[in-house]
Amino acid sequence: MFHGQDNQYQHQQHQDPNYNQYQYQHQHQYQYQYQYQQQPTWDQSNNSNSNGGYYPPYQHQPTWQEPGQQPPPIQTSSPYQPPVLSREQPPPPAYDPAQRPMSWPSSPQDYQNYYTAPFPAVSGSSSLQPPAPAQPPNWLGHHSHSHHHSISGPLGLPNIPSTGTRPNNDLALEDAQRIRDAFGVGGLHHTPVINIIANRSPEHLENVLISYKNLTGHDLLATLKDTSRSNKLNKLIDTNSKHFNTAAIAILLGPVSSEGYWVVKSVKGSGTNEALLTEAIFGRTNPELESMKSYIRSSHFKHMEDYVRSDLSMGTKTLFEMGMEPSLSKDPNHLYAPPDRSKVRLDVQRIITSTPTLNLFSKNSTVLCQVLALNTPGYIIAVADEYRLETGKNLRDLITRAFFGHMKDTLLYILDGVVDKVERDAKLLEDAMVGAGTRNHLLISRLIRIHWNKPHLAEVKQRYSRMYKQDLVSRLRKEVKGSYRDLMISIAESDVSPWRQ
Repeated sequence: MFHGQDNQYQHQQHQDPNYNQYQYQHQHQYQYQYQYQQQPTWDQSNNSNSNGGYYPPYQHQPTWQEPGQQPPPIQTSSPYQPPVLSREQPPPPAYDPAQRPMSWPSSPQDYQNYYTAPFPAVSGSSSLQPPAPAQPPNWLGHHSHSHHHSISGPLGLPNIPSTGTRPNNDLALEDAQRIRDAFGVGGLHHTPVINIIANRSPEHLENVLISYKNLTGHDLLATLKDTSRSNKLNKLIDTNSKHFNTAAIAILLGPVSSEGYWVVKSVKGSGTNEALLTEAIFGRTNPELESMKSYIRSSHFKHMEDYVRSDLSMGTKTLFEMGMEPSLSKDPNHLYAPPDRSKVRLDVQRIITSTPTLNLFSKNSTVLCQVLALNTPGYIIAVADEYRLETGKNLRDLITRAFFGHMKDTLLYILDGVVDKVERDAKLLEDAMVGAGTRNHLLISRLIRIHWNKPHLAEVKQRYSRMYKQDLVSRLRKEVKGSYRDLMISIAESDVSPWRQ
């Protein structure tokens, strides 16, 4: 209700009982707006006048639009003038702890400082800088309640002091920045990534993953998987980018977690990649198996045992359960313990007794599976030697004649690995490339698994050259193409130099 118009309102209400206070206030609000702002407004007044009731009566004061007239001065004392913007701070309201919002400072002194803080000086060089804090630098520690404070200004990486030898996290940050820059227009540019990951230690690669996450807020492994999926739509630079990304993910995961990655790869999709599953599980120590299981649980929310059991059956499932379960023979401190000769002779007699016709079925195959899957390499060699002394035959020939399929391949992989691991790995590399088409997952997993041990990689390359009369690098150059080939060759040549830190 406007001042000085109460009597008029009462008179109008007396003439029309349906005329309420809201209609009166709404009507005179528009009349007041016209009088003080000089703008025509729509006002359906009940007062009859000469202009049809749409505008208020003509004001006899001269307006500034008339020729030779100046606009009237602004009446600053009028209560209806718009507020004048000023940089002066209004006086703070009374401090009331009971009604204090959560964003207010919690003490009267901080509250007073918050409202009376001066505005920061504006300069040309400070346009991109955050405003100066109104409180001392340590004011966030003045209380212990749990609400969040708003901190203005960009959040950057901490400044690492430069010393004579830079720490590993500094080098990892540089590698993470180079990988981030490699994700350019058109997909992933592979050459910078190859130069980084082909000859880095597992510890350094782990720091690279952490630095990339801190730098970009994204998981590098998930990013590589996404770009690998987009390769199906030909969105990437290279047609072999899918295999390149698979190899890059396996390298970045390191020598242990990558085995869990291959376990999932082997059972997903149509059918089971039996060789990939066998090579990922057998020959692992108890800590390595636990790390693989932890990786699968955290990344795929499923137990490794469930993955394996769902794709296997009968005696093969029993054999893989032996390979996944922890045992004393898989303890790193027990791997090189001398074998018990009496126990070796007992196991050899059990093998001979269970194979009278050289035709092992599932009910008798458990004996040989236990001997090979639940004992140390030294113990298995002792059993093979004792079996040859007792029967005059080779244990490998027994497995070849008595078993078939996935179980035979798994038992031979275990036995060949303890007898001559260098020759076995050289044969597996050629097996992944021989014939029509390349078994890419097997080639990637086998070469990456070998390259973690540089002396072993050098021995495998020498044995491969003697066995197949050609160099391993030349064989890779003919077999695969594109950036995928460049990465495989870089891995195969990583034995000539130490790990770059």
